[in-house]
Amino acid sequence: MKSISFVPLSRDKVIIRWAGVVLIFALLIAARLYNPFESELMTCRFKDLTGYDCPTCGMSRSVYSILSLDIVDSVSYHPLGGLLILGLFAVLVRSAAELITGKEFIIPVKKSFRRFVMLFILFLLFATWIFKLCMSL
Repeated sequence: MKSISFVPLSRDKVIIRWAGVVLIFALLIAARLYNPFESELMTCRFKDLTGYDCPTCGMSRSVYSILSLDIVDSVSYHPLGGLLILGLFAVLVRSAAELITGKEFIIPVKKSFRRFVMLFILFLLFATWIFKLCMSL
């Protein structure tokens, strides 16, 4: 198995990393400042049309709750909200580390493993959705 390799960041990749860091910080700040409980700005079009929750219904409330350190409510709104925040923090930490060191971290991962991870995430999303739908009947 190959190990992690480090290559110098090109100027373009530095710009992309900085844009990613700024975007993630902006998203986290906006998610913390926007209170989905007090706003009518965002409504679920899927729920408006069908009367049923969509696969991501409750994600905004979940993210807001987790950023407010209310873990129990976060999981009750959408169990995957915490995973979304963890993923954003992982990307933030990696990008920051690459910017600080000036080197890109290349982690060799097989394409089949990447595909498995993506399918597993989709499975979790739809399994959570089906569970929520069954619980609301």
